Amino acid sequence: MSHKPSDITVLTMPFARFSALLAAAALSLYTLTPCLLAETVDVQFFSPKRTGDSYWMEDTRTFQTKQVSTLNGELNNHREDSISSVFEANVTVIKNNAAGRAIEERFEVLKFIVSQNGGEAETLLPSGTVIFGYLDLGEKVFAYPDGKKVPKKVSDYLSTIIALRDNSITDQDTFSPGKPVSVGDSWPINAALMSEDLNFDQSLITDKKYIDGTVTLVGIKDVDGKDYAHLKNACEITRIELPKSTGMKVLVGTLNYTVDAWLPLKGKVYPLEQTVETKLKLIFEPAKQNQFERRQIMSTTTIKATVKAKELPRDESVTQLDRTLGIRR
Repeated sequence: MSHKPSDITVLTMPFARFSALLAAAALSLYTLTPCLLAETVDVQFFSPKRTGDSYWMEDTRTFQTKQVSTLNGELNNHREDSISSVFEANVTVIKNNAAGRAIEERFEVLKFIVSQNGGEAETLLPSGTVIFGYLDLGEKVFAYPDGKKVPKKVSDYLSTIIALRDNSITDQDTFSPGKPVSVGDSWPINAALMSEDLNFDQSLITDKKYIDGTVTLVGIKDVDGKDYAHLKNACEITRIELPKSTGMKVLVGTLNYTVDAWLPLKGKVYPLEQTVETKLKLIFEPAKQNQFERRQIMSTTTIKATVKAKELPRDESVTQLDRTLGIRR
């Protein structure tokens, strides 16, 4: 069974729609802010994206998949694949929803390369290419300025990287403690809202009773005169279902993830760096199958994503209605 990005259930996991790996060497670049360590602070996980807002982002991620299929209890197929990608772009918000979630963005590609199974990197879009990402009946669409859609292979990869969602739940709702906290404090995530968010686009289905997660404020550091909160989040989901439209019945489904993030205490929430590591394990079988040919699939998908982002000057030429303000910007 072949693997491509569209075959892999990809989660845009918290905190935010970016993820980044904190290298140990980078820690030496930051200096502690002692005056803040004894105080309580308001941590933020989300800020509304408004029409015309612009930012730079770099997303580096690796997918590793292992899949074993059996027929009547005997090994039928075994496959392991890995996919690595780097996507760097300057981004502008074209449309948003009332919650401040981006539902259309413009991307000026700076770098977009992909490699499979350790092979040579392939450039999917050359530097300087401009594309638009938007939602059409809930599905992500990526197209050139003339409206022509990008090749399916490019769209499949972009769909795993770019987060466009027209729902009202934000990371602030799901992960905020709801009050000022001190360094070392931990608090539970909002399992009800997380399950609702996961179930929104029906890529995975779960219930709040299967979710157990905690967020911890590890520390606060000053980087170039700006205070960043070091936040860690670990979560375990002990029961995952696939939508009925897949025609698959899940026998075992679990998901675990960890997040290690540096998010600003004030201003727009663009992560200095953020790391998300996710492991999805599934054992499933066709919901309807021949009683003489019982098929099962055991799949493990591991995703490691690294995102860095920073704010850029607004693009005042964007005149779409800003739904967070009810005005045109």
